[in-house]
Amino acid sequence: MRFSRSAFPWLVAAAAVAVAGLPEWVASVDSTGGLENVFFRQVEMPSGPVPVLRPPSETRSSLGERISAEPSRAEWYALRAHEAERQLDFTAAEADWT
Repeated sequence: MRFSRSAFPWLVAAAAVAVAGLPEWVASVDSTGGLENVFFRQVEMPSGPVPVLRPPSETRSSLGERISAEPSRAEWYALRAHEAERQLDFTAAEADWT
């Protein structure tokens, strides 16, 4: 128990830094719309599963599948453009913005 009490402030600080480092459009993802699974994957830790941000290459392909299934959702194009920018693929990002 002593270790967990002394580690708690560090865990809180690490969580605050992690949330502060998330892009705005990822930090405000609505979990009821199913987009949480596009941007995060569960990683097993000793204390239980922890959501971890996926790399842009994975999120772009997942968003591409959703766009193919329902091309009228403009916000998915914007999210894919943001992810393309994170991956420094500005040509693909520009194509999604137009």
